[in-house]
Amino acid sequence: MTFGTIAAVLAGAILPSISLVMGNVAAAFSGNSNVDPNGNSSILQTMSVIAAIVSMIALSLFVLSYMSYSFWQHLAAHITLDLRRRYIAALMRQEIAYFEINRVEQIPAQITEIFETVQSSIGDKISTFIFSISACISGIVYALVYGWAYALACVAYLPFLLMILVVFGL
Repeated sequence: MTFGTIAAVLAGAILPSISLVMGNVAAAFSGNSNVDPNGNSSILQTMSVIAAIVSMIALSLFVLSYMSYSFWQHLAAHITLDLRRRYIAALMRQEIAYFEINRVEQIPAQITEIFETVQSSIGDKISTFIFSISACISGIVYALVYGWAYALACVAYLPFLLMILVVFGL
C-alpha cells in the first residue's frame, strides 16, 4: 500500500510537468531559426531536446503508473482473498435454518459479485483517486509558481464557478 501510494503520488506530480515542457515548443518556434556553423538549426536542436525530455517523462509516468496500479491490485487481491475466507467461515458457522431461508444455489454467485466489486473498488479506484488528487495539487502548484498572475485570476473565478455548479446541480 505504501509503495503503491508513493508511486501514484509521484506519477500524479509528474503529469502536469508535460505542460511545462510543451510550453517550450511554442517558444522554440517563436525565435529565430538561426543555423549554427555545423549546419544544424537551433529549432531542430531545441525540439530534439524537448522530445527527449517528453520521452523520459512519459517513460517515468508509465512505470510509476504501472507500479501504482499493480501494487494496489495486489493489495486488493489479498484483501478480497482474506474476506472470502472469513465469509466462507461465517457461512459454515450458520445454523441450518439460514440455508432453508436463503437459496443455497445463489450463494456462490453472490460471493463472486460482492467480492469482485470490493476488489475493483480497492485496486483501481483508490490508485486512480490518489493519482488524480496528486495531479490536481501539483498542477495548481505549477500554475502558481510558473504563471502566478494568470493562476490567481483563475482562482478568483473559482467560487463563482463552484456556485454555478451547486445551483445547476452537479
